[in-house]
Amino acid sequence: MRPDYRFPPKPVDRPDHISVLLPTRARPEKLKKVFECFQATVANKLLIDIWLYVDDDDEITLQYIKTDEWLKYDIKINWYIGKSTKSMGDMFNQLWQKCTTNPGIYFPFCDDYILETPRWDVILRDFMVRHQDGIMLGYLIDPQHASYQVTIPVPSAQWLNILGYFITNRFCFWFDDMWLDQIAAMAQRKVLIPIRTISLGEKGKTPRIKNLSFWNRYFASTHDDRFADAEKILTVIHKNDHLALESALQNARETAAIQLHKFALIESDSERNAELVASDLEHVPNASQLINYYEVELHAVEDLLLKAAKAMERSDLSDVQFLLNALELSTYSLPDINYIKATLFQSHGYFSTAAEFLIKHIENNPFDIKSVQLLKNINGKLDTYSPFSKTSMYLSAWLGIVDDNFIFFPKKIDEELYFIIQSSIYLILNNGGKFNSILIVGAGNGEGAVQAIALAYPDIKPNVLFCIEPDNDKFLELESRYSSVAKSYNCSSVKTSDYISEHELTAFYKYIPSVMNKYPLESFITALNNEKHTLDRTNRSCDGIRNIRRLHKLEHFDFVVLDGSLFSGEADLDAVYGSVFILLTSVNSIKDYANHKRLSEDDNYILLLSNLTPRAGYSMFGRRDCI
Repeated sequence: MRPDYRFPPKPVDRPDHISVLLPTRARPEKLKKVFECFQATVANKLLIDIWLYVDDDDEITLQYIKTDEWLKYDIKINWYIGKSTKSMGDMFNQLWQKCTTNPGIYFPFCDDYILETPRWDVILRDFMVRHQDGIMLGYLIDPQHASYQVTIPVPSAQWLNILGYFITNRFCFWFDDMWLDQIAAMAQRKVLIPIRTISLGEKGKTPRIKNLSFWNRYFASTHDDRFADAEKILTVIHKNDHLALESALQNARETAAIQLHKFALIESDSERNAELVASDLEHVPNASQLINYYEVELHAVEDLLLKAAKAMERSDLSDVQFLLNALELSTYSLPDINYIKATLFQSHGYFSTAAEFLIKHIENNPFDIKSVQLLKNINGKLDTYSPFSKTSMYLSAWLGIVDDNFIFFPKKIDEELYFIIQSSIYLILNNGGKFNSILIVGAGNGEGAVQAIALAYPDIKPNVLFCIEPDNDKFLELESRYSSVAKSYNCSSVKTSDYISEHELTAFYKYIPSVMNKYPLESFITALNNEKHTLDRTNRSCDGIRNIRRLHKLEHFDFVVLDGSLFSGEADLDAVYGSVFILLTSVNSIKDYANHKRLSEDDNYILLLSNLTPRAGYSMFGRRDCI
């Protein structure tokens, strides 16, 4: 079994101190640049130290240590020399345990990046106290990855003490950051910190990468383990408020379902291409490294077998099939895996599905006599039962969720968009730009785009940030939270007479494939009529966007988030056309399908980013003459 990687809590002796944990191997020249960067950019060198992990067979780095050249820096540097570990997680966990400073902030770093932001240590401390209880996972802006991806995590000491590990030791490559990212998202303790990094050269290769298809599915199969860790964090955060805990856990379940939905979109061809691109063709692993890899994969196989057994106990066929499919991709040969699938589906009455798997098993094992009787049992009932079709994990039984409407038509803005908005505001401000007007259509209660902007632009004023929210309850909550930073309007973005017609809605549903086809047309027709009736009856139907522009004498908006009604998308874009930045939040529905096409074909605008596959898809455009 895998060695236990959870450790008892460590004391926090120096809450304001930052300990940088940095594994390195055979790259002293890059290491010097990291030291020089810290020397030049750290504001208070007495409140920071560096702990480095060096393999005991790394002669190049060991020779550099002997030169004492590193002693010239004003930051304390500590070296730990140990055996080559089986995973990056083992390395970071050992550094965390060896660190005797016992700081409030641990900062994992790597030797092929430097930090661009001056006085980054001051910024880091300021952001790491965003939550009074100190429980959070910060992360830095990495230009080589999307702004919502955690690639350089910064955990607080309190976070580490709850989880009992720095990084999981389950993986040889890539997935450690994603593991922490998803836990932090489920616990709603993920914080983007506006510290920019610079890569020392091109994006590096991944020497340890191997069998990516298997590891992707193993990662998805362990989502329940990450949820358990998020639950552990939330239990501590809300230890004195049972109702708040229940609400937070429900949000965590929905977040987990969204994460699994996004994973389900990964295609095998893209996995093969990603592995090929990331592989270091010049790397020749030695025997010890290969044995380490196979040991880590063996532990993963053990995990999957245990999970499959538990899924069988609860008769969760979808999870069982997913887990067995993952096992089939393992380097380790499991000759009876299709036989197991066949017996499983046969016992639950899915005889045609059982037959498919049994035929595969017989093709691979033609002399296996145990297949004969099973084949007779299945053949006798093939005409009486339908096949089993569900293989997606995104609504796994352990989630306790059966309705996926919130995935495609979310109550608040998608997490990816939340951090895209935040990082965009950061970058524009840090590059000397400014905002005279920002508009959020469909601001909700403020938990989404409004919160993202307020955190990224703490000095923003109500004469700059404008919000539209027609729902009265959400509007009142929005006002109570953000009246000091935003001017909010309790009305529709456009008149109900500008909404799409029932005929247009029906034509779109019938002729253009979209996420809406997952649900009955009648549900959308009812929603359209109810929304228009409510707005008209309560006198909240008005030309909200144009009224704001007239009232505040705005020729255009600098930044717009269109997250309003499903039925007013095209009219909303008409009202904000000419704005510098426009963010569309539902490209794969009637709200923004035509808007995305229109702006893509408009010479005045350029597509800045998009992700059209997860949920309802999103895209962001910038006015060409202003970019």
